[in-house]
Amino acid sequence: MALTAEHRAAVHDLVRDRLQAGRPVWDHTIDLSEVFGDVTMPFASWREEILGLLRSSPWADDPAVSSILDHLADAADLQDFNHWWDLLYDQADHDRVKILTRPTPIHP
Repeated sequence: MALTAEHRAAVHDLVRDRLQAGRPVWDHTIDLSEVFGDVTMPFASWREEILGLLRSSPWADDPAVSSILDHLADAADLQDFNHWWDLLYDQADHDRVKILTRPTPIHP
């Protein structure tokens, strides 16, 4: 699944339909914010921490998601990781899984 105009339109339609049906926009949230922005961690450790959090989600049981996670696990560097990450993020968008990569700001 690629981030294309068609993908964006399909996701927009999913969200609209969910809201019209009184359902929440997101089915599930995976919080990676504690690890994702840690630039001090070696790449392999960082990747494994992220994969551990993702694999602990029931969403990881989906065969399409599991396949992408396997590719992420094999990523040798950040460029390769980012390629598969983009695909995972698009899949999450379609499956209505919110992946948090930055801390949520707290407003007074």
